[in-house]
Amino acid sequence: MSVENKGTCSTCSQKIIESEKGDPNDPILMNNNPISMLFNLGSTAVDVLKEYSRRGLLVTDNAIMDSRMEICSTCKMFSKESARCGLCGCFMKVKIRLAAVKCPLSKW
Repeated sequence: MSVENKGTCSTCSQKIIESEKGDPNDPILMNNNPISMLFNLGSTAVDVLKEYSRRGLLVTDNAIMDSRMEICSTCKMFSKESARCGLCGCFMKVKIRLAAVKCPLSKW
């Protein structure tokens, strides 16, 4: 299996890798470092607060939230038990509601 470095996640700064053929069964590096995940959550919170101070709290509508959650629930990085992203550590029930954030794998 060959993988290609796709850069780093804008949310968590972890390397994003993906198969050259885009095979969904190929692994993506998962962030298992609790300190790194805590830093990532703080970084995401700071980004949301910056956007809030610039434009006011922007919340997505129900259709976008449903679409984002559907995408996340089929992702291999999503933990159904905790409803968290295994890559960035975010609580997805909160993250999908915020317009200023995005998926670390650019799926939404």
